[in-house]
Amino acid sequence: MIKGLYTVRDESSGLFMDVQVNINNDTAMRNFDYAMAKNDMMAFRPEDFSLWYIGDYDDLTGIIDSKNPICLKRGVKRGKTK
Repeated sequence: MIKGLYTVRDESSGLFMDVQVNINNDTAMRNFDYAMAKNDMMAFRPEDFSLWYIGDYDDLTGIIDSKNPICLKRGVKRGKTK
């Protein structure tokens, strides 16, 4: 099965974090949203983080097909709820 390769970019450090494997872009974005809510650093400065698609991984052949990085989603500062 072909799965996507994703990473989170930290603008403050100027680096990409460890690569994650997800079934598709939708699950990667859902997992990014979850991380943004649950990770103290990401929740504190969400505007510093963004989710990037960087390629595909075939778990049957082990072949990785890298792509030019595409930003799928950016962290945004949430307003206070009343």
